[in-house]
Amino acid sequence: MVLSLRALVATTTILAVFAGHATAQQGVSTNQFLAATQTALREEASEDSIDATSDLSDYYLVNDVAAESQSFIQDAFVEPTQARSGNQRNTTRTASRSRRSARTPYMIGDSPLDGECPHSMQAGGFAIDGLDIASVNHPLFTGNRFNAAEAGSFLPTDRFIFTYRHLHNASSTNILGNLDTVDIERFIVGLEKTALDGMVSAEIRIPLLLQLDSDQLFFANGTSQVTGDRSGELGNISVNFKALLANRRKFAMGAGLAVNIPTAEDFTLEQDFDTPFVIDPVNGVNGTADFGMFGQFQNDTVGLIPYLAWAFRPTPRFFQQGFFQIDVPLNSSDASLDVDGNIVPDTDYDSLVVSNTLSGEIQRQTLLRLNLGFGYWLKQDRKQGVPTGLAALFEVHYTTNLDDGENFNTPLGTLTDASTTLPDIPLTAIAGGNRDFDVVNLSSGFALDLGGCVITNGVIVPISDDRQFDFEYNLQVNKRF
Repeated sequence: MVLSLRALVATTTILAVFAGHATAQQGVSTNQFLAATQTALREEASEDSIDATSDLSDYYLVNDVAAESQSFIQDAFVEPTQARSGNQRNTTRTASRSRRSARTPYMIGDSPLDGECPHSMQAGGFAIDGLDIASVNHPLFTGNRFNAAEAGSFLPTDRFIFTYRHLHNASSTNILGNLDTVDIERFIVGLEKTALDGMVSAEIRIPLLLQLDSDQLFFANGTSQVTGDRSGELGNISVNFKALLANRRKFAMGAGLAVNIPTAEDFTLEQDFDTPFVIDPVNGVNGTADFGMFGQFQNDTVGLIPYLAWAFRPTPRFFQQGFFQIDVPLNSSDASLDVDGNIVPDTDYDSLVVSNTLSGEIQRQTLLRLNLGFGYWLKQDRKQGVPTGLAALFEVHYTTNLDDGENFNTPLGTLTDASTTLPDIPLTAIAGGNRDFDVVNLSSGFALDLGGCVITNGVIVPISDDRQFDFEYNLQVNKRF
């Protein structure tokens, strides 16, 4: 036993001498070798800890080798910083998505309108079918709905949201056949805040609109015509709840539920005419009217919007993302119309006296939206410790109706010919939007990722027959915190 212990001590001594001799040949003493080994072991034990005082130096570029073992979120342009509570280092990475790079930038999206054409009054506004008097297309009937893809991401994030949208020729008015179109300027300010270690978030968006005035006056007497202009108004506020469901190396998925709250103004319409006008443009029937209307259309509909969002990154630079949502109106909006006047055709049609007080409802259509985005990082860099990136974006947006909805559709009377030579002309007040449509819009632009802020510019153009505007410009600023 004693002999074995002596042999073990002798063997250890010989190995130490040879180790010291070998390290000395490289200019490193045995003590230095042991000290370096101890330091390496301490660093290995706490390799996930980074001192919080290093600040921006905590960000570093991720190479493809290191990215192989990380999730979609961690496998980003930059890694998150580490947290420290008091003097105790936290060896678990914080889940602050705000400090992560937008490997998939926020989508451009398109305008949250229905699929109505602004030049088709009966499809998305108010008109009297059978009379070419006056009609109006207003966002109350076709817009103010929530689109999850607008400045959207699958990832819960702490951020401030600002977006600006210019919709060219998005609303129109028609007075005695004179068609005029107006633009919509749409601003959104919002806030998103995460919880549960960044796995969920709550968001609020407040839209401010410069659009066709919600109090419209149409007056025609001889050659005089007066119509409402644009005005600044509040849109429908939305509240959005989001959760991260899956997080793999090349794929991630989230789900959300948004509520569209009817905070926008109601729409009122007053029309007074004492002038000749075209009754039936098809048959060229003219007439004279002493005719007035006053309509009130409420903005009462609450929308419930469940959606799925995803992102796919097959290569370090290329990415694909998207949103699939269903927009379900939970209730209808009240509508009423007072009509009083005389219509005197100058042909064989009999005169018609109209004096009605009408009431009804407008049930908006359920919408399906599919938003597909494709992108490529043109540049990924770091300047003075701050990560930056520039990505090119291309998106396809499809919107269609899933049901028929219900218009405010009320007969006012019928112009008849006593000789039965000419066909009857029924007069019907129509308000709302109720028809089948398929809207396809294309978006393209660039996203500049400055680490703590992402700035996106994009242009949206319609390519389908059903269109809401001539073109749309979008500017987004998403500031993380």
